Amino acid sequence: MSEKRVDTAECYQKVYDQNPRYGCAATGSCPAVRLLPLYLEWLLSPVLDLGCGNGDTVDALECQGFGAVGIDFIRSAKTDGTRIRTGDITKPIDNIREFRSGLCIDVLEHVDPANEDGLLRNLAH
Repeated sequence: MSEKRVDTAECYQKVYDQNPRYGCAATGSCPAVRLLPLYLEWLLSPVLDLGCGNGDTVDALECQGFGAVGIDFIRSAKTDGTRIRTGDITKPIDNIREFRSGLCIDVLEHVDPANEDGLLRNLAH
């Protein structure tokens, strides 16, 4: 019997669609926003948030005066193709060298181990 492979993007899209509180800063369930005071001083603008979820961290960074863009494989109400983009963070990102800082908080543990190298290469840029 062959094992059915779960599509991670599809799985998380369902989680976000069915639970509006998931990853939401307003409910305290967005670790990157909760931790922002601890890493804010180390960021250089513009910032790329890899695995941005619904984009709350991008919003929080902009409130602090940073230029910020987020990419995630889920679509959210904030997805606009510019600030919040839908895409695969484990594949090469065309304009990655435009960013001076990168975030990837509460993400790696959700990435298929077969694709971790691609995400780590993006963070290394």
